[in-house]
Amino acid sequence: MSTLAPDLKPEEFTLIRDFIRERTGIFFHENKTYFIQNRLSDRLVQLGCSSFMDYYYLLKYDPTQEEMEQLVDLITTRETSFFRNPPQLAAFQGKVLPELLDRKQRSGERALRLWSAGCASGEEPYTLGVILSVGVPFPMLWDLQIVANDISRTALAQARRGIYPRDTLKSLDPRSLQKCFLPVSNTYHVRDEVKRLVHFSHLNLSDERRMALIQHVDVIFCRNVLIYFDLETRKRVIQRFYDSLNPGGYLFLGHSESLHSLSKAFRILPYEGAFAYQKD
Repeated sequence: MSTLAPDLKPEEFTLIRDFIRERTGIFFHENKTYFIQNRLSDRLVQLGCSSFMDYYYLLKYDPTQEEMEQLVDLITTRETSFFRNPPQLAAFQGKVLPELLDRKQRSGERALRLWSAGCASGEEPYTLGVILSVGVPFPMLWDLQIVANDISRTALAQARRGIYPRDTLKSLDPRSLQKCFLPVSNTYHVRDEVKRLVHFSHLNLSDERRMALIQHVDVIFCRNVLIYFDLETRKRVIQRFYDSLNPGGYLFLGHSESLHSLSKAFRILPYEGAFAYQKD
């Protein structure tokens, strides 16, 4: 078995990069060669691969696709936290949510569906669950649902457990913390009332067939995910989001992301310190 990881040659990088793009939609430019080598080197040593070409063939012809799952975990960065980007969430809680609830009530409908696309280890959808739990009057009278998915099965397993270190919840106010989390030793467990709102599933956002199955959504949160895709994949994902949203539905992207050059089908809504996109 090899003890030192081999170097990643340019032609090997191209093969692995294109394979990742084909299977996941995630795209790496040539300047990410060192990133790929650094992320995969230990895995090659573990597998006894003498070259990145050996690893490429292992990936390509693995009938179980288990190595592909390992690869996804190694190359994706799951930087997330509870109540990340407060101005956006304040806009959702203070402006978007009341508008949606009022519109639904006037139409006689009491169903609200949110979508956390690229939910990582669950902090975002559970944050939305907290907001619904404290922000929807008489929530038991509503059909509230949060669809949450990610490409990493490892991250989804962690999300389904709903157990987080104490210091990750320091941004929550005491009322929300007590209402939505149960302290256990040095951790906090998401209470069942919030867990029941969230439905986790595995999804690759570049899988147009699976994406098309998610319909009648009122708000989509897809924050800091599109940056991993090439331009054409971003356009297709945004089109699927548009198709999934109800008329008047909202889309929130990461604070450094925009729909410029991707779509003209939404109108931009400025809020204090944030903005959202709305389907006309």
